[in-house]
Amino acid sequence: MSALSALPLALCALSGQTEITVLGGLSISDYSMTSQLPAEIDFEEPSSAGMIELRAGYLFLEDLLLGVGMQLCLKPLEWVAESDSSRRVEGIGEGHVELFADWSLDLGPVLPFARLGAALHWGSLDRRYEHGDYVFDDDDGVSVAPGIGLGAGLRLPLVAPAHLHCEADYRLVFRRDFGGWQVVEVDNMNSWRLLLGLGARL
Repeated sequence: MSALSALPLALCALSGQTEITVLGGLSISDYSMTSQLPAEIDFEEPSSAGMIELRAGYLFLEDLLLGVGMQLCLKPLEWVAESDSSRRVEGIGEGHVELFADWSLDLGPVLPFARLGAALHWGSLDRRYEHGDYVFDDDDGVSVAPGIGLGAGLRLPLVAPAHLHCEADYRLVFRRDFGGWQVVEVDNMNSWRLLLGLGARL
């Protein structure tokens, strides 16, 4: 059998085993960290930002999907301190690349699932200070750290092969070293995520 004639058979064997998912949602910080000027910026105050994520996975077992995903924040998580004469804004832009395992239960038309991921996270801290006509705008560079994602959600069938994907998860980020960042204390940089999107098994 030639390689060309074997290709359709291979594609049929893989049919329904590959899943592509596009997600959008909200990232909500659960930070516990202190800036060099804690009286001005309180990083323990929750902040939120929109994000997008793209995933690709392969169904190795009947209910076990293994894959890779990448998330990017659409804008930084921001904290603001204002007075009568000045305004200070600090924003943290985040993203990650992740390897994940997704285990689902077949309960008829609805497919609930649990998800575990191991990721490499990155973040950048941007600072802007305004006082009258004086404006200072700078960043403290990019920091990377490992992390874990724990989540659960539902797949709701639409027109085959598409489904609606709903998910919530918690991100644990093991970040302690910030290089040039103006941060003096870090207990955690974890966050919640609420996700909604479309997927298809091809």
